[in-house]
Amino acid sequence: MPRRAGSTAIGSGGVAPQCRPYEHRATRDALSVYEDHGGDPACRVTQFALDELNLTVLHPSEDGTIEHITPVGSARSAKTNPNRGYDFVTSPRDGAFAPLITAVGDG
Repeated sequence: MPRRAGSTAIGSGGVAPQCRPYEHRATRDALSVYEDHGGDPACRVTQFALDELNLTVLHPSEDGTIEHITPVGSARSAKTNPNRGYDFVTSPRDGAFAPLITAVGDG
């Protein structure tokens, strides 16, 4: 699929500029869902959510379990097929959803 002018592929060395506008939305007191593609073994979007945005990240797996993603290597192990995308859920670590996320991630 062709890229829009001015866009950067995540695989070219950094997080796509399209992720930057997400910063102010992702840090609101809300749950957000994003896709980290299996074709990105570096998990740059998840790394960005963890390191740059300081978010809690969860992965709802196909078997119904929910994995707390930390460090980014656990996202890497969840992405087993390089030809599909994987959904992840984020929320601010100190937000209103933090107790719920902690309970789900621990259970």
